Amino acid sequence: MKQVIVSAVNTKEYQGMKSPVLLGLIYDDLVRLLKFIYNAQKQGSLIGSFCFTNQIAYLDLFWHQFILHTRLYSEFCQTELGGFLHHDPEPESKESGAVGTVQAEVFIEQLNLLEKDMGKEFAQRVFFIYPELLK
Repeated sequence: MKQVIVSAVNTKEYQGMKSPVLLGLIYDDLVRLLKFIYNAQKQGSLIGSFCFTNQIAYLDLFWHQFILHTRLYSEFCQTELGGFLHHDPEPESKESGAVGTVQAEVFIEQLNLLEKDMGKEFAQRVFFIYPELLK
């Protein structure tokens, strides 16, 4: 499953120019993030959709490729999550920057929750390290 998604992302989004090892690490963290989102929504600690800011739009690209492989995604959701995790697109912000003013408060709440549940190292990787490595 991982190799299928990593290959699809590298082919379609990066024209085969990114390291499969790096993309594999990002895929692993996407899986962790999807589990976090599913569990946080189920427990009620995350209200609504997770905010995919411009800074982590690359994770949304991975998720989109995953969803396009419907059988793999459905199997993943049932096996790893225990239920289906829907993707709810966010309305596009007309403001530049990582977070629009309207989303800023929600983003901060979600980042705090993510750091609390997944650790600061995880948040640092997905919000700062991976975006730099993908430039």
